[in-house]
Amino acid sequence: MRLKDKVAIVTGGSSGIGEAIALGFAREGAKVTIAGRRAGQVDLVCDKIRKAGGEALAAPGDVTSLTDIDRIVTETVNTFGKLDILVNNAGVLISADVSQTSEKVWDETLNINLKGTFFFVKRAVPEMLKQADL
Repeated sequence: MRLKDKVAIVTGGSSGIGEAIALGFAREGAKVTIAGRRAGQVDLVCDKIRKAGGEALAAPGDVTSLTDIDRIVTETVNTFGKLDILVNNAGVLISADVSQTSEKVWDETLNINLKGTFFFVKRAVPEMLKQADL
């Protein structure tokens, strides 16, 4: 149990690679917050973790929303007492030829892949530093 007593947030944790990371962290003893846009999917992953004997917090939200980011980190710390690990897994991939990519799609891609990542780190790092041996 390499992650026993650690607390992690996994964005995009409701499916695919994020789900696999969350399940793996839980198997290694971490308490895991699952963040994702689809509340039903977030709940399903949390249920898998709990059925396997782990601890999980469902935190539906949008990584492009500073309010959601703050809420997810705050709920994690309030529920588990701290934050040790952040996995910024949420992301999108443009699947169109660049000449067919609209400004709206481009802006959404940057907001999820860059803005969300940056502001999650900005909000999480102060909590994570509380656990650091500095």
